Amino acid sequence: DHAEENDDDEAAAHSSLDVSVGEFSTVRVPFARLGSSLHQLRARDGSRALIAAALCDVRFQRGQRLLSVRSACELCNETVTPIQILMQTTSCEQQPMFVLKPGEGKPLP
Repeated sequence: DHAEENDDDEAAAHSSLDVSVGEFSTVRVPFARLGSSLHQLRARDGSRALIAAALCDVRFQRGQRLLSVRSACELCNETVTPIQILMQTTSCEQQPMFVLKPGEGKPLP
């Protein structure tokens, strides 16, 4: 049984996951080592423009590997008025995303 566990750990260490975040290109997250890594998110249309980034964290918890994906960017409204957030698309058009209320914060994407 111990040999099987080592084989499973070794297989997990050499595997990776393809992670798709919303409208962005897919990123490959390796399980080769535990820890955090930053991945660039680009538009799916193939343009090279960097749109956002995702922070991926691989850790060992409760006997298994766990992948957490978080936005690498958070917007905080520290004003007393609501702020409308617009996203610049690759077609150079601005599209409304959401409104941040006073004191509110949201991660991107």
